[in-house]
Amino acid sequence: MGRVQVFDVNETLLDLAGLDPHFERIFGDHAMAALVMTAERAGVPLADDDKKAVAAQLRQLPAHPEVDGALRRLRDAGVRLAALTNSTEEVARAQLEHAGLIDTFELVLSADTVGRLKPAPEPYRMAAERLGVAVDQVRLIAAHAWDVAGAARAGCATAFVARPGKVLDPLVERPEIVGADLTEVADAILAADQSDNRGAYRQRPPHQPDNDAGGGRQASSEGAPDARAPVTGQHGQADGDLNQTDDALEDDVPGRDIGGQDAGQLQDRHWHAQHPGEEGHQDQPEDPPPAPKHADGQQSDERGQRG
Repeated sequence: MGRVQVFDVNETLLDLAGLDPHFERIFGDHAMAALVMTAERAGVPLADDDKKAVAAQLRQLPAHPEVDGALRRLRDAGVRLAALTNSTEEVARAQLEHAGLIDTFELVLSADTVGRLKPAPEPYRMAAERLGVAVDQVRLIAAHAWDVAGAARAGCATAFVARPGKVLDPLVERPEIVGADLTEVADAILAADQSDNRGAYRQRPPHQPDNDAGGGRQASSEGAPDARAPVTGQHGQADGDLNQTDDALEDDVPGRDIGGQDAGQLQDRHWHAQHPGEEGHQDQPEDPPPAPKHADGQQSDERGQRG
């Protein structure tokens, strides 16, 4: 099974063209707090109506054009999808519902629930726990270098959506997957998962056929493995002694030394069994027939002398 794909929301999935692009590039998902701080620093009064207008616009952002198709292709391929954002869960759900994407996600998660915002490790680990997988089975997909870096430090796999104006941090290890948009990233995710599945298949033990083409040996009627084939444990070591099996099989094979008996005697016995009523095996001359008895019940002198 492939990794669970966990998506950042703002800018990764949703288009922030309706907001100041420089504001989003600098402050990321901390939009409202940064807006208040910036206004205070600049000495500009921020009216409640202004804050409400920005908050309303955040809830009504459209998805990037390719996002819907890319997410549905992943979902239809059986890939598990979730969303993870620094916004509250309420805001994130409203955003995804407005964009028509909410039904593609198994879970919508907020860093707000653990009291730490991305890129701290707690949100990524919380996502793994909620999804029921190890943290290394999560792939975080984001258009923010800081988000990708935080996920990698937490132990996640990562993918970067290189939206216009978004660049990776050259001091941070490059993500496994990088694409210009979500279509390219989805293509790479599907290819990576197929490669992982093929690798898992190659690591399985090879199939053991019921019949051995060379020796004609067959499995038992209960489907047990071939008696001559070693039973392999988890570390590849034989769990049985093949010599015992060979000894058991040799009882039916003529011409072999079994249990201390002479091979020639076995060959002769086998020949007689196949040729009843005929002369003895030419390679093993028989003893001469006994001498005829006299009327008095004694053997002839010749037989007695031979004895």
